[in-house]
Amino acid sequence: MIKKSVQLVEKLLFTVLFLSLAFVGGFELYLNSSTRLDKREIFIPQGSNKKVVSHLQKKEGINLTFIDAYILSSYGGAKSGFVRFSSNNIPRRKFLKELAHPTLLMQNLLFIPGETTHFFFKSIATKLNLSYDKLMDEYKKLSPYSEGVILADTYRVAVNMKEKGVVAYLLKFSIAKHKRLAKKYFGDYDQKSWFKKITIASIIQKEAGSIAEMPKISSVIYNRIQKGMKLQMDGTLNYGKYSHTKITSSRIKTDSSNYNTYKIEGLPKNPVSCVQIEAIDAAINPTKTKYLYFVKGKANEHIFATTYQKHLSNIHRK
Repeated sequence: MIKKSVQLVEKLLFTVLFLSLAFVGGFELYLNSSTRLDKREIFIPQGSNKKVVSHLQKKEGINLTFIDAYILSSYGGAKSGFVRFSSNNIPRRKFLKELAHPTLLMQNLLFIPGETTHFFFKSIATKLNLSYDKLMDEYKKLSPYSEGVILADTYRVAVNMKEKGVVAYLLKFSIAKHKRLAKKYFGDYDQKSWFKKITIASIIQKEAGSIAEMPKISSVIYNRIQKGMKLQMDGTLNYGKYSHTKITSSRIKTDSSNYNTYKIEGLPKNPVSCVQIEAIDAAINPTKTKYLYFVKGKANEHIFATTYQKHLSNIHRK
């Protein structure tokens, strides 16, 4: 009786082992089976792994089963975005792993120092096939200031991002950087006082011919404000859509915006453009001078003066 029981257990164990080996072998065959794709670049929607598998079955015609959703979960789950696969014909195992750890299609967005959000968003709209108006609408909703919040930098975004997502990402990244810089310079972040510095930095960014002379330009701004003089700087009129517009005497007379420092006292209410770190540093650490005037000389460098008489002389000899 005992001998028969032992034999029965041995048979059961053998059967389980055999089935397990068969299952493992069959599962390996399944994972190594070929997955054919009509195109290597595919949009993967957000949602559960079952939803992703169903989408790929119905929309892309990829031969997947409900089992793939469970396998995908074991790899960490599908990531959404435009994904570039390594081949049009790859093993199922590799295909599912690439879904979980994809090569997303990305686009570089360069915000040049001194440029305005208007032109930056025009560029983004073209590169990502988005609406400029929607980008601006989202920016107005989310940004604390009309300009200067998004810092000069190169940003990498997924090509499938919509207007709200792009703007939210740019602002989140930049505001976090503003906060880090403010804490570095002042120990804390006070939005109002910090963006006053950014406004000064944006004028420096527009006026300076080089990074080296930024602290001097900064000193002129502070010196004129201290003496109650209007800034009278052309660069402040290169705001928004006028970023590349030549400043003429007619423009100075007719522009009634808060950016016209020939008419207003002190600083504009908002920064003029995006800024780079060097301009911010110059706004916080101006060179100690008595300069009140400057005029562009040769090689895009400026000639500085402490008196109006000397300034006029510099204009005539430049």
